[in-house]
This record gives sequence, structure tokens and C-alpha cells, in this order.
Amino acid sequence: MLLSDESKEIKSEYFPVTAPFEMDYENFSSLTKLFRVTATAMRFIQKLKKENLNNSSLSLEEIESAEQLWTLHIQKKNFKDVFQSFTRNQKNNLKTQLGVFIDSNGMLRCKGRLENAGLTEAARFSLLLPSKEKFTKMSIKRTHKQLLHSGVSHTLSQIRHRYWVPQGRATVRNVLNNCVVCRRLEGGPYKMPQIPSLPKERVTESTPLSRTGLEYFGGVSIKTSERLKKVWVCLFTCLVTRAVHLEMIQDLSANEFIMCLRRFIAQRGKPIEVISDNALQFKLARQTIDLLWQGIIKCDDVQSYASTENIRWSFIVEFAPWMGEFYESLVGLVKRSLRKAIGRKILTGVQFVTTLKEAEVGDVVLIKKDIPRGDWKMGLIISLHTSSDGEIRSAKLKSTSGRIVCRPLNLLFPVELLNKNVVPSDKERPTMECVTKQNRPERATATKAKLKIYKKTT
Repeated sequence: MLLSDESKEIKSEYFPVTAPFEMDYENFSSLTKLFRVTATAMRFIQKLKKENLNNSSLSLEEIESAEQLWTLHIQKKNFKDVFQSFTRNQKNNLKTQLGVFIDSNGMLRCKGRLENAGLTEAARFSLLLPSKEKFTKMSIKRTHKQLLHSGVSHTLSQIRHRYWVPQGRATVRNVLNNCVVCRRLEGGPYKMPQIPSLPKERVTESTPLSRTGLEYFGGVSIKTSERLKKVWVCLFTCLVTRAVHLEMIQDLSANEFIMCLRRFIAQRGKPIEVISDNALQFKLARQTIDLLWQGIIKCDDVQSYASTENIRWSFIVEFAPWMGEFYESLVGLVKRSLRKAIGRKILTGVQFVTTLKEAEVGDVVLIKKDIPRGDWKMGLIISLHTSSDGEIRSAKLKSTSGRIVCRPLNLLFPVELLNKNVVPSDKERPTMECVTKQNRPERATATKAKLKIYKKTT
């Protein structure tokens, strides 16, 4: 909208020597407040001149006149070289790139390719605004809020219906990244640095399970003589070799855990260091079992036993479960293996312990039969059979029933390799190459075909 004669008179009197009415727009939090205060000041000046004015609230025309006044001030402040290029008839990059011209109100507008479109003048010839001015950022904030906090593309498209901002997309993105509402509802966390090298304890050769991570998971229902009972599993894993030791826990008491730890030490030896989750990370986010587990490992009895046995107990940083990924990943692996091996069956205590021990050692495999895969039995490879040509094609294994059987490799489906003390060496371990590699003689028809191709090409 064009400025009225009265507004032009006020503009010429108070501008461009200083900002309109010597106000500092940096002190305003929004354009709405800035324009309303400016329009009120303009109305006051007109009242002093005893002009006829309505005593009602500010009109749309008065608000738009204030907006034009401030837009022209921002342009004069930031595009002095462009204005001078018009008065001195000089070349200017913005004039050439954006087709800048001065309209009847003395403001800079950009000429695009929509001159003949049936749009408003502001949309066809956008007002030029600097990208780094607070006035521009307040205008973007206002549009962003009017669009119910839409994204960068939508906000930028709407801005260009009235203003053209050089490097507009980057400017809009910068403003939206600092929007408090958007940051609160959609903002991400601080960027983590690159993953560091593995700690010395993870890569230094040491006795298996001398540095151990441990975690609880469960509960699992088992059959007793009276009723079903829930039990839990305590997983110990070596930081270096990734060997796994599994113990069934009858309840979540500290005494039961101490007995579990004593059984582990009796079988595997005393560890130098034990690493587990930090108690605080479970207080609000994890399930009840995790809360109980943290109460167990941090209780006085457990820590007293650990100090008596000269075991150093460490805790990972709270709310950082990825720092315990070396045992968290194995928890998921063991759960998946047990779920596939047990299915919906409810085992007795002895059967469940047996299954745990089978899952923790050696090359555990599924033995293929002509029945659904969910019913295949598990087995443990004891030894491998080498043929006369040096290839491995079969293995001797122990089934869950205790029987020793022999099966070809193509009927054995590996579950997971966990314990290097039981598994054969790399030279003996079956690989895909061992299964797929075949040294059979070439067929006669293939030989003839190759001869024909050779003759035609020579």
C-alpha cells in the first residue's frame, strides 16, 4: 500500500537522518509491537497538528504505513551503495543479479519473472531486506509463527510473498534453529564427538574373564513341583575375548547375587575388574527389574565382598547405556538364541540351566531335520572331520539329549560363536568357502565349448 500524503510529510520530517522517531528497533521483541508503537507515535504527531482522526484503535492503513517507514529505514541503512548507484548511474551487483529498482515510495524492490502474474505488487516485486538485520529476523519469526511453526521451505516461500532476502534459505534456517518452541519440541541433543579408540582394557591380551562386564535379564518362567516360578539370568562377559558365562538367579536379593558371583569365581577365576551399569540411569527410565538389579550391585554386602576379594568395581556413566555395549549386545544375542531355542515351552530348572550352558560355549548350531525350523534341536560341535582332500565337510556334535552324532555341514546352522576355548581354531573352523568350494572335474561339454570359442577368436 502507498503512503498517504500525511505519512509522506511525517516521513520527510523524521527520516532518513535518524530512525523513525529516534526509536531503537533492537529493543523490540516482535515486529507487531514495533509497528504499533510507531503507528501510535504517528497518530500523536497528527493530533498535535489538529488533524481529524478517529479515536478508535489503530487501523490497518496506519500499521502498514509504519511498516513501510521501517522498511525504508532498514534499506537506507544497509543498502547505501545500491541507492548511490541509482543517483550516480553506476553498476551494482545487486541491481544486476536481482533486477533492483526504486518504487514510487523510494523503496528498493526486486524484479523477478512474475511481473505478469495475477499477484499482489509485493509478491511480483518483493522488497529487498538484508539477511543479517534483526528486523529481517523478526519478520521471519512473525511469518514462522503465523504458519504454526512450519519448516524452512514453507516459511521461506511465505516470506517471498513480500520480501526478498539474499541467502534467504540459510537465513530462515538460522532463525528457525533458534526458535524456542521448535527447539523444545523437535530439537536434538548436543553432537557427540567421534567414537574414541577402544580402551586399553578391551584390546590388551589378558586371561579370559579377568575383566568382566555383567548384566541381568529376565525373568523367565520355569516349572517347579508346585507352580510356575520366575527366575533371572546374570550374564558375565569378558571385555577382551567376548567369552560368556551365564548363571541362573532364583531371586533379586543381594545374597543370591553374591552366591552367583562366588560360583562364577569358582569356575572361571577371580576377575580383576567388574563393570556394570550405573544405578542412576535406571531410576526413571528402566523397568522394575533394573531398579532391583542396581540395588543389588550397589548394596553394602556386595561391595564389601568385592573389596574383600580385591575386585575393582566400575560403573558406566549414567544415562549412557551405549558405554556398556560390549555386554548389552550379548544380552540381546542370548535372549534371541533362547527365544528361538525354547519358544513357548516352559522348562524345568535343570533344563533351563542346561540350555544356558549350551548357549555359552562352543559353536552352538541348529541341527536341520524335516520338521518346522522352530522345532530343530540345538547341538554343540565337538570336532570336525577332514576329508582326504583337506576340506571339512562334516562335524561331530553333542545334541541336547546328550547323544553324540555326526552331521554334514550343510545341515548345521550356526547360532553364535562365543567361547574361543571350546571352538576349533581358524584353520579347523568351517567357513562358507569350505562349504561352497568344490574341486570336481570339468564336464566334457564345457571343455568343447571353450575350444570352439578359442578357435573363433584366434
